[in-house]
Amino acid sequence: MVSPAKEYINDNTPLIKVLLSDATLGIENTAFDPADNTGFEVLIRRDNDNSIVGSPLTASAVIPGPFKSATFENQYPTELPDDVYQVYVRAGDNLQYTELIYKFTVDTVAPAAPTSVVGTLSGGSVTSPTVTTTPSLTLTGTAESKATIKVYTTTNSGVTWTEYTEGRTTAGSNWSTIIKLTGFAGKTVGIAVTATDLAGNESDKTVYGYLLYTPAPPANLAGSLAAGVTPALAKVTAVSSLNLAGTATPNYKIKVYTTTDGGVTWTEYTAGATTASATGAWTTSVSLSGLAGKTVGIAVTATDEGGNESERTVYGYLIYDASAPSVTITSPATGTTTDQSTIQITGSVTKDPWESYSNITLTVQVGVGSVTVPIGSDGTFVYSVALAEGMNTIVARATDGVNVGTPVTITVTRTVTPWSTYAIIIVIVALILAAIAIFRRR
Repeated sequence: MVSPAKEYINDNTPLIKVLLSDATLGIENTAFDPADNTGFEVLIRRDNDNSIVGSPLTASAVIPGPFKSATFENQYPTELPDDVYQVYVRAGDNLQYTELIYKFTVDTVAPAAPTSVVGTLSGGSVTSPTVTTTPSLTLTGTAESKATIKVYTTTNSGVTWTEYTEGRTTAGSNWSTIIKLTGFAGKTVGIAVTATDLAGNESDKTVYGYLLYTPAPPANLAGSLAAGVTPALAKVTAVSSLNLAGTATPNYKIKVYTTTDGGVTWTEYTAGATTASATGAWTTSVSLSGLAGKTVGIAVTATDEGGNESERTVYGYLIYDASAPSVTITSPATGTTTDQSTIQITGSVTKDPWESYSNITLTVQVGVGSVTVPIGSDGTFVYSVALAEGMNTIVARATDGVNVGTPVTITVTRTVTPWSTYAIIIVIVALILAAIAIFRRR
């Protein structure tokens, strides 16, 4: 059998074509004779009652006598009603014969459109699509048994529909298919389905609805460092690395971004890129060492398998303080000796350019006592401390609230004249005064 090649066709004027061949004795070129099994017969008849339809098929070329091979065909000039038909072939030589019955169905009627179409997402309208961050849609429904279910999409409000070939499936009356929405990110996409029967007749569309998909941004951010919600409320830290964790749609790519201009521009921090696990969890780290002294904002995005990137989720703002303020004591010099009970300490504090002296705390300690010393707007300070008799160790250090500077130490020795020396002096003075008095009396 050469044509029709398919068991089901939607052409009711088909070309019927049969090839007969016998490589040995050949086929008798006579009408079929059941007495000696010679001749040939090529007919088309209805399957249900074997009624012959039209005329027998004839050879496509004149056959002068017995033949080894020949093609028989017939193009029906009138339409065959939708039904099941047989191509009946019987051919033989003077020894034996062979017969063949090939069935085909003419079906020119389209099946009913799919019904009971239900999705894992609710479908909206063209003007009010369902907004979703779910990357795929599962559709189920019913249709003619053995029909091929085709999925169609539109992004121009139904003016044109394009088959979404990945969604093809076969109905066993019930059917199910999956549509990935990642290829339609940011677009209002309409989704419809049809049923195509075995003969190739396609039904009308059943429109499921309209969706607007955008990838979900990362959520549930948690970091190892506290951050401010705005640049003005940035948290200062002495730690040079931030560990960040959160959740996202499973298997989405996570990108990290930083800003140093209050969010006007964001730059991807490529070293922080990672991928959400099958459960959606992810972790990453951000080095702050190259951003010392700057108000840096940190944000993350999620990118789906179609390359569509979500909006940023801002973690917060940080200032990495890489160094502590330092103290210089200009006076007195270490090792100074004095008989005074107090001494004036002068010096200066050096800070980072982005810091304010109002945020710096300077402490001066003599012995076990410690006091906070005011710092001038130019970073200088002057303060008098009480001295104990003997050597006094004076320690000054500064802190910016995050880093504590290296302490600076000097020693000052206070000397005191012994009381016995004062007593001798008093006695001598008294003797001198007594001698003067005696001398005057004479």
